[in-house]
Amino acid sequence: MTLDLEQILSQVVEVARGVGEIHMRYFEQAFQVEYKSGAFDVVTEADKASEAYILAQLLPLFPTHHFVGEESGGQGCPIEEARYRWYIDPLDGTTNFATGIPHFCVSIALTDDQPRPLVGVVYSAVLNEMYTAIRGGGAFRNGQPIRAKHNDDLAQAVILTSIRSGRIAPTFDDLQHIQTMRQKVRTVRAFGAGALDLSWVAAGRVDAFFEQDQGMWDFMAGVLIAREAGAIASDYSGNDTKLFTGQEVLAASAPLHAPVLAMLSE
Repeated sequence: MTLDLEQILSQVVEVARGVGEIHMRYFEQAFQVEYKSGAFDVVTEADKASEAYILAQLLPLFPTHHFVGEESGGQGCPIEEARYRWYIDPLDGTTNFATGIPHFCVSIALTDDQPRPLVGVVYSAVLNEMYTAIRGGGAFRNGQPIRAKHNDDLAQAVILTSIRSGRIAPTFDDLQHIQTMRQKVRTVRAFGAGALDLSWVAAGRVDAFFEQDQGMWDFMAGVLIAREAGAIASDYSGNDTKLFTGQEVLAASAPLHAPVLAMLSE
């Protein structure tokens, strides 16, 4: 059966708006914060409520699909049998959210069984920005086409990353990359919501984003949106091998992908 990706996108956009209402309801009041595996791994009531809402809306519509949520793990059809998968981050940027920093979003992606993203939605309710893409159909913010930057001056580049606390060796690698880049680019910043950061690459607000060891729910939608906006997304070798596992994620405007890739190899 061929999927109607346009219809699916419309359905997911409505679900994302519903999640945005949940985000803002919790963001504007006191809520409970828990820790999944230590002091660095935060989860809130909003994470759980948002994921439950997404699954309640999408599981009945796609019972033959497999769903991977950050909080609930695998749901729906067994992954070995499913031709299509969903990767859901109900609240990307939980630490920001929990401390009152308005940089967070919901990220929802539909992929095939490779997995390669087919539909991506990233919604920042606090900014009222809905980023969407269908494979081969371009990228949009609030229904308007967006394009990645065409800046070819590395010295003027603004590059984003996310440094997660509690990771020893990968954190060292991240800091080494930042140290290399800060000598050659305008600035390197860590905002703490990878899906939204990737969407900002797509929108031309920043030139590149990189990170290691992401969950697949963190980047699937954002990578598709960035690619459809004309950015180049790859792993640190310039391939897809480690990209779609989340081990290495780089998205950069076309003129700066190669220079940033070179810095990640130093």
